Amino acid sequence: MTRAGISVLVYTGGWNFQPWTTEELARVCGRVVVSVDGPAPEVHDRICGRAGSFERAMRALTLLEAGARERAGRGERPLPFAIDCAVVRSNADRLEEFCTNIVSRFPHLSSLDFAAAVPSGLGSRTGYAGHELHSDEQLARLGSEEQRARLQSLAPTTVRVGTSTNFSLQMNPEQVARGLDFQALQIEPDGQVRAMLIYEGTVGSLLEEPPAELWRRAVERWTDPFVAEALSGAGTMRGWAEAVRRIDYHFGSDEVRARIDRRPVFTGPAGG
Repeated sequence: MTRAGISVLVYTGGWNFQPWTTEELARVCGRVVVSVDGPAPEVHDRICGRAGSFERAMRALTLLEAGARERAGRGERPLPFAIDCAVVRSNADRLEEFCTNIVSRFPHLSSLDFAAAVPSGLGSRTGYAGHELHSDEQLARLGSEEQRARLQSLAPTTVRVGTSTNFSLQMNPEQVARGLDFQALQIEPDGQVRAMLIYEGTVGSLLEEPPAELWRRAVERWTDPFVAEALSGAGTMRGWAEAVRRIDYHFGSDEVRARIDRRPVFTGPAGG
């Protein structure tokens, strides 16, 4: 993809990073983003649901920092790397610590982005939406210029800080009618193509059908009557989560619906 002139970004939790990984990534991609969902292990690991994931993410960032320093020392362009944080209720009061405690550890870090978690996948469960997804007031605060500027003021001037409500991912009828912020196909590892980025439901396989036809079907899905009806009243996170559940179950395969049925109930940050 890089040889074809396509800009390649890698998003990772950093779990399997090795010392040789950074040099390989610098050779084949333009930017690496590490997901960090808490400024300390007790926050990050609980949100991710995997013990040790914070230390793995920090190790990946340390390796990326070392790689950037080495490349700069050789007169080569350092591989840009960044941090992305999915903001939920249980980490919303810890964002300042990213800007002060985490960012300072990585002088070559290029950016730090805080984006509200969206009701996709496990995040669309009724319990999760009620306990962890942001309220309207919290979303408004996170997406405000005042909040972004305050967080930016806490970080080094070399690091760009961004915030987002992520509502552009909803793709409700009004958004589609006025023009989406971005248009994309999501290709699964087996070649199946999703019509809408955060929703279940594929429109065919890239290994078997022309890309132009798959794109036509994807665009058609955006205005499907079922999609339009489900999303037309999804003005809140809870409403959006309900719409996601309906769309996923309607357009998902039998395998997808079985997976949805097996999802455990989310009972709250403390497990009760």
